[in-house]
Amino acid sequence: MRSFSDDDSINIAIKKLWIFDFDGVLLDSVGVKTAAFRKMYSHYGENIQAKVVEYHEKNGGMSRFDKFRHFESNVLGAEVSEREIEHLSEKFSNIVLQDVIDSPEVQGADKVLEFCEKNGHICAIASATPERELNTIVTKKGWQSKFASALGSPATKSENITKLIHEYSMTPRQTIFFGDAPNDEAAAKACSVDFVPINFLGADNRGFEKFLASHKI
Repeated sequence: MRSFSDDDSINIAIKKLWIFDFDGVLLDSVGVKTAAFRKMYSHYGENIQAKVVEYHEKNGGMSRFDKFRHFESNVLGAEVSEREIEHLSEKFSNIVLQDVIDSPEVQGADKVLEFCEKNGHICAIASATPERELNTIVTKKGWQSKFASALGSPATKSENITKLIHEYSMTPRQTIFFGDAPNDEAAAKACSVDFVPINFLGADNRGFEKFLASHKI
């Protein structure tokens, strides 16, 4: 597995399955979710909010269920049931759903998807967003025709990448994954799939600009 940030020579001609993370890669929605986590813990004061936001920003690509388990147990020192974690997730979804739907596309995402459609490549999503919510967003954006599949939590990124490879009878060599966080890169590595960082760690807001230029798309 080679990282695009280290090697611009990824042979996209052999890539038939193009998998994308969602927030920060297809939609400029990372800030929306950061604000939502801050709002969820607003009644605990600024110190707790700061810890929540710091952990969230350092753990992009992690499911919100795991983040809430960490916040409740390690930040607040509370004992919570899985039912309470699910309730927190539902509350979070109610806060962010419409704002995510309304978020603009990441720069250049449309050109990459058009390239894939023109060349008969399969596009899919592997996100930490709960799968039902993810598919609601895809439907509301009118993207059903762009993506053959949209997979989310509770399965992990690596589980979903593996599932997509098997579902579409591909090999890791034929697959490429676009993500914006170390968890995304780790998932690609675990699946032996080439990884392309997009707006990695929020440090670069140029979207797909470098990828498009390097591969003359």
